Amino acid sequence: MAGEKVLIVEDESVVALDIEDALTASGYTVVGTESWGERALAKAISLQPDIVLMDIRLKGQVDGIQACESIKKELNLPVIFLTAHADEATLQRAKVVAPDGYVLKPFEPQELRAAIELALFRRAQLPKTSGVVNEPLVGEVDWGALAVSSVEDRVSLFQKLMLFDALSPATLQTLAQNSSTRQLDSGAVLWEEGSRINRAFVVLAGRAAFIKTSSSGKEMIVELLAPGDILPILFSLGVNGDLNHANAPLLARLQSPGQVLEIPLSALAVIRNDEPQLFQRASRILLDRLSASYERTRALAHDAVESRICAAFRTLAPQFAKAHRGDSYAIYITRQELADLTGTTTETAIRVTKNLERAGILDLTRPGIIRILDEKTLPE
Repeated sequence: MAGEKVLIVEDESVVALDIEDALTASGYTVVGTESWGERALAKAISLQPDIVLMDIRLKGQVDGIQACESIKKELNLPVIFLTAHADEATLQRAKVVAPDGYVLKPFEPQELRAAIELALFRRAQLPKTSGVVNEPLVGEVDWGALAVSSVEDRVSLFQKLMLFDALSPATLQTLAQNSSTRQLDSGAVLWEEGSRINRAFVVLAGRAAFIKTSSSGKEMIVELLAPGDILPILFSLGVNGDLNHANAPLLARLQSPGQVLEIPLSALAVIRNDEPQLFQRASRILLDRLSASYERTRALAHDAVESRICAAFRTLAPQFAKAHRGDSYAIYITRQELADLTGTTTETAIRVTKNLERAGILDLTRPGIIRILDEKTLPE
């Protein structure tokens, strides 16, 4: 193999440079380095490497073993420990997180290359998964698998969307004729904050987020958009259905590769006179969503982290957990996104959810999915 992207997590800058030189000479692409365990997961999410080389002793309170566990749990990436530590206690701790290799320093370049090639080969033989799992659970509408190539396909799609399910066949035909779908990469911007909205959208596959950016440039996820979520349409219509003065209240960006249905505002304007109840329903639904968002924001200032996280699960359930099995349901969300949504750090979100898993409340076995085993047991 050649050209695979590698992230180096190493606390000694000179050693990191030596590793980078060895990898580059072997044909790999080093996409970045990190020395702090607390930042390793965020760096991996941002850079999307094919494999991570991880020292065990790192700067900060999070060591390489903890960082490895987070990266494998959230992104399902192969991780090789590249460390000078081979004592029995360290080895036993490392075995628990199931690394894809363990290379002792000092090492020869060919030894490192062999470990990387073997780890990548083994991963290539496994079923393909990613940090964000989009396949549907039993009972869910698989939006991404719906045919959308013809007008008739899009009519059927609109009939499955809340808000549009009661519209007349003629109105649905108008919407379908004017709408279109696009395949987009992760990070694609759907709306710029404050810009004039000229089209509404619905995510069909993948996941998007509404994001607020502070004056210092820090981003905060305000809402996560699951496939089939009509919140962007609600914002487009506005509480009064004023399509001429609709500005994007937030940045809308895809969190993973996906498919998006786009509806020009002109198409919504055409049906305003024919279907006035559409706007009345939109106003009621938008008010409910904004009330839930306000309650979550209020909790950031007053509630403990565990309470905020459990409240987020309950709030996200209507959009992300369409396959309830009694009091059990799954939510498509990474723990970094959960941290952003609840105003805490990724490491704290991981710690809290792991504690809930140990208590038998959560199931974290599927990357990018958090399953609530019994909603009644979620702490208040």
